[in-house]
Amino acid sequence: MIEGTKQTVFAFIARLVDHWPVKIAAIIAAVMLWLFVSTASVAVTQRSLLIPIHIEGLDTSEVASGIPNYVEVTISGANNRVNRLNPESLYAFIQLPDSPGSFEGPIEVSVPNKIDLISVTPSEVIGAVEVVSTKLVPVTVVFQGEIPQGRSFETSINPDQVLVRGRANTLDLVTQVTAPISPIAGIYDLAIFASDVNGLPISAIEIQPETIAVSVKIEPITTTRTVPLVVRTPKIPGSIVTLISERHLIELLGPEDLLADLNAVPGVVELPTLNPLPGDYTLPVSVTLPEGLRENFISSARVRIQPQP
Repeated sequence: MIEGTKQTVFAFIARLVDHWPVKIAAIIAAVMLWLFVSTASVAVTQRSLLIPIHIEGLDTSEVASGIPNYVEVTISGANNRVNRLNPESLYAFIQLPDSPGSFEGPIEVSVPNKIDLISVTPSEVIGAVEVVSTKLVPVTVVFQGEIPQGRSFETSINPDQVLVRGRANTLDLVTQVTAPISPIAGIYDLAIFASDVNGLPISAIEIQPETIAVSVKIEPITTTRTVPLVVRTPKIPGSIVTLISERHLIELLGPEDLLADLNAVPGVVELPTLNPLPGDYTLPVSVTLPEGLRENFISSARVRIQPQP
């Protein structure tokens, strides 16, 4: 039994050392292949990302200028790690000074572990920190487009004043907040913008609230006009009725477009009774007017009633 086992072991060793140079070469090739695969899996690569810049140290009553919104960052690291990164994986910031004024400082970038920071573009920022203030300004409605003639516009604005916020030198230019609107009756929720005394927009101004409610009512423009009154005398059986007032005019009130084409108004004398006594009378004149017009004053005429011979 023991003798058989020894023979088996000797046979295995003989096969193991048989052609040993070839077998050692195969082992060396396998090790080199493993090293190549392992090295390839951790290949180093570079990548550029555009990430937002965060501002630190800025008080709520301050605003910073000259700081770009984004910075380009180039990083390096293992291929499998770098390719999994996104802009949220890195953090870029600039630390501002404690007091307002001009500043110059570097843009700092925090990167994940095992990632190298190669470059930051731009690497520095030159800007200024300014104090911001607020003030109340009135809201002005400006009609855009063709405005109908002969119409009046009544607007209701809520709120009619808004709070604007910005740098002091810019805020001084703001005299009003403008709400553009079409000349059409209705109720609207409008966006507004800060503007100067000429109505020109001013940028870098915050407005609270950002929208307002505007109600627009349109009515015809009313005016007065005096035109001739053509008076007709009534017929009275057995009497003669004569106009003794020389000139008859009537003052009318109504829309401009209706009054513009009106040259005269017909009217008839109103008798106090069916059979008035002879004599001279000042009597009201009943007029016929187009719809939308009315007399500004009651018209009258002097008539003479005589018995018929």
